[in-house]
Amino acid sequence: MYGSIEKSLMQKMAQETNAIESDYDKKYKANDSEKKENLRNLRPNLSNPSCKEELDQLDEKVIGRFNSFVDVIDTTQFKLLNLTEENADVYFKKIVNTTKAGLIIYSSLLFHDDFIVLPGDDISEKKHMNIKKLMIQKKKEGGYARGNIRGNVEKWKGLPKKAFVVDYKALPEYKTEEPDSEPPKEEVKKEVKKEVKKDAKREAKKEEPEGDPNFTEELKSMKTAYHKALIKQRNESFKRFQDFFNERMGKYFSLYNSHRTPEYKFKESWEKNVAALRSKQQMKSCSIT
Repeated sequence: MYGSIEKSLMQKMAQETNAIESDYDKKYKANDSEKKENLRNLRPNLSNPSCKEELDQLDEKVIGRFNSFVDVIDTTQFKLLNLTEENADVYFKKIVNTTKAGLIIYSSLLFHDDFIVLPGDDISEKKHMNIKKLMIQKKKEGGYARGNIRGNVEKWKGLPKKAFVVDYKALPEYKTEEPDSEPPKEEVKKEVKKEVKKDAKREAKKEEPEGDPNFTEELKSMKTAYHKALIKQRNESFKRFQDFFNERMGKYFSLYNSHRTPEYKFKESWEKNVAALRSKQQMKSCSIT
């Protein structure tokens, strides 16, 4: 049951991610070849003042390529992270709803204790069995009397709500510099008033939280072998998908960050070389005049 949910979502994710990654690979190869061509065109004779226009055009082309490809990296990384998070959210909702439905179905089954006791039902003695063996069997089984199986209730712990959340603030476009100046006093007063109002509302409610807010609600049901097996399968499935999710997150963060860093280093090196060539152009033009 849980395996089919995992399989269907993983297959769907594989198809969608393969399409995105295939498109990125084409752009990556095209960018790499263009970068090599730009390096070949950065010749020492561009320091000649007569080549100023050619150097400016080449520099503009390289900076445009850099901005375009970095945007491709950022977009591809965000798409893959967002896609994985959306599918993980679907999985989480399905596994929670499936567990609730499964517990209800198993609790509605007819068990041995639900049937009316007829004369002779409680007699479980076998013919030709030694009395000592019967006493040992009775002690192991806890007696032959029927138990109250529906009175045996268990509370099953919920699942962590934030298990499948992407830290988008770790992406470059979310990194912002701290403001140099403090915010205006009027804005600070407004923020304080908002916080005071929120605190007042919380105090007015004074409702005790039901369970841990970081977990889904506890599920209450009978405690039979069926119910225990269902919860065990749920936990195992959740662990497998969580490992899969974390592996994907690690891959998308490390891979595309490793592609982004060389681009910034290349840009820095390029700007130094172009600045050196322009400096030589100015020196030569001054010596001519």
